[in-house]
Amino acid sequence: MKIEGNVLFGLFIISSLAYAGYIHQPISVNTTLNATVNFTCQASGVHLMNFFVNGTPAIERSIVDKGFWLSQSTSNGITTTVLTVCTHEMNNNTNVSCQIVPGDINSTTATLIIQGLLASVGDLTYTFINGSSVLLSWTAPYTLDNVPITGYHINDGSMNYITNDTFFILSSIDPDPCNLTNVFVSAGNKAGLGLPNHISFYYKKVPPLTPTVSVTPVVNEMDQLSLIITINASELCIGEYPDNITIDVLTTDGTVVYSNSISPEINNQSMIMTGHSPLILPDTPTVFIINVSLSNEGGEFNDVSPFTLGIPGPVTNIRLINDSCSAVTIAWDSPQCTYILCDVLYYKLSINGAQLSVNNTYFTFEDENVFNHHYNIIVTGVNVIGEGIDTNAIITNEKVPDPPLEDTTSLNVSNDTMTVQYNISVTVEHVCLGRGPRDVYVTLQCNETGFVNTSVEYISGPTNILGSFLLPENQWCNLTIVFSNDAGSSDPLILNIMAINILPSPSSTPKPSGKLPWWIWIFVAIGCGICVIATAACICIIAVIKCRKVQRSKSRRGHMAFPDSLISSNQKSTRTYDKYDPQRPLQDPSSSTTIILDAVTSDPQVTDAYMGGSYQEGKVLEPVKSPDKEGKPVFETPTKPKDMGATVPSISGSIGSSHVLQAQFADQQNQEKTD
Repeated sequence: MKIEGNVLFGLFIISSLAYAGYIHQPISVNTTLNATVNFTCQASGVHLMNFFVNGTPAIERSIVDKGFWLSQSTSNGITTTVLTVCTHEMNNNTNVSCQIVPGDINSTTATLIIQGLLASVGDLTYTFINGSSVLLSWTAPYTLDNVPITGYHINDGSMNYITNDTFFILSSIDPDPCNLTNVFVSAGNKAGLGLPNHISFYYKKVPPLTPTVSVTPVVNEMDQLSLIITINASELCIGEYPDNITIDVLTTDGTVVYSNSISPEINNQSMIMTGHSPLILPDTPTVFIINVSLSNEGGEFNDVSPFTLGIPGPVTNIRLINDSCSAVTIAWDSPQCTYILCDVLYYKLSINGAQLSVNNTYFTFEDENVFNHHYNIIVTGVNVIGEGIDTNAIITNEKVPDPPLEDTTSLNVSNDTMTVQYNISVTVEHVCLGRGPRDVYVTLQCNETGFVNTSVEYISGPTNILGSFLLPENQWCNLTIVFSNDAGSSDPLILNIMAINILPSPSSTPKPSGKLPWWIWIFVAIGCGICVIATAACICIIAVIKCRKVQRSKSRRGHMAFPDSLISSNQKSTRTYDKYDPQRPLQDPSSSTTIILDAVTSDPQVTDAYMGGSYQEGKVLEPVKSPDKEGKPVFETPTKPKDMGATVPSISGSIGSSHVLQAQFADQQNQEKTD
């Protein structure tokens, strides 16, 4: 009986193993947090079916505490077991399998993958449709298969929006360009909203006033021309900043020769926006009109005044400056700029044909020819466009000469030859400083006879001008000296000269008359020969005495004034020059400078009248009535004034070879008067 029982049990086991098998095994599941997931095992011909969670029977307490529980049912020989699990985060990536008995046959392993909150959307960007509408776009975050994103949530701080698309148009009825708009975008699933991504922007708007714009052309190291556009953004809100600068370059006839669009950059410290653009222009320098327009997503700004780009204009006020007698400075004023280009890169300077490049508005050079005050100058400004307009000038620093000075002019009046010699000095200081004369005019004019004589001397530097004129006899004359150059003529220096010839001529010497009236000769003829001879001798003696008395009476009426040149070089004379007064007649000695001779001549008629005289303040002493023992007249010396100083010494000299000047000057306070 025991053997039969064992056989029957074995047959049962074999029959059970022959029919036991899985009909449905668990499969992997992707799900979200806080969901419920069922894993199912179904088999036939089994007595027992168990689930394992990560290799641990699902009936274990530790597995149950994680939210796992089992349910099993059998129908028509088919056993179905269900493992239910709550998708807590700790159950993510859980492996699930089942096992049937008899045979301890294991099923395939399924994995539970739980999708949590989604990551942030990617590549969030914005694009302005206009100043008040912005297109937002992004990419979806990663999510598990079969775990869909339920939507995207958009928040701009004032409103919440939901979309199933990865783009959204955000609009504002009254956008404020001065306030920053922050937009948050989050992806959602059954677990909730994922991590948000955000983006910020200012709504764009055209400012009511166009900001200040300036344009500057520059040349780089490669000699390439470009434009720098600067915009003063200090009065703009950020949403009012221009996003685009358009440049159009036209010729004066409206032909567009260059166009470009650039985006400016802002310097937040200086609040200056700057844009750089290459500039390609025709080879021929001319004038170009540069139109600059600004815009942002809000629209086009109001018109910006056009700019003009051209070659420099002419320089002005070319002038010559003498810093010293050897250095010359040429200066000028920069062009009056009507274009945007006001700064000249450099100047081309031509000085008497020599070409130079100058970075300043002046140039100093050494000139060995200190008397050259005339230069042919050409100045041309050069900028990035090319050479400007030439300015030609023939310049000089000559000024009207200073008048000749008395202390640099000397005269010598000669009685022997009746000439006046002059010596006029021209200094180097006058010449190199531009006040030197080019011509010297010396004129001698005597009004009584209308005698005029002029000498012209051309000079080119410091010198002494020597010359002489013949003098007419016994006339008052003006010697006039005038300096002249290209700038004009100086004031005249006028010297007055009294020309008196006191040398006697044979015809002027008084002689006793050799002719007697006819009745005397008749009377003599009647007389005897001896009486006739005696009477004739007496008459001759009487005639000579009478002539001398007449000469003495003339000398008492005044003194004679002589040029000092009539006295020999070893005699002392006094000469003074007064400024010429055109209101006084030349022939009046009282109104002109008088050249006074402090001696007397040896002319028989003059010497007798002046011999023994004394000179005080231009006066000749009166002779007394009684002669001395030798028959010479005696002069009385007037009392000497307190301010006269020392007594004038006696002097003597000679004029010519046969006349001797002798004068005795002494203080004689008491002398007898004589005729």
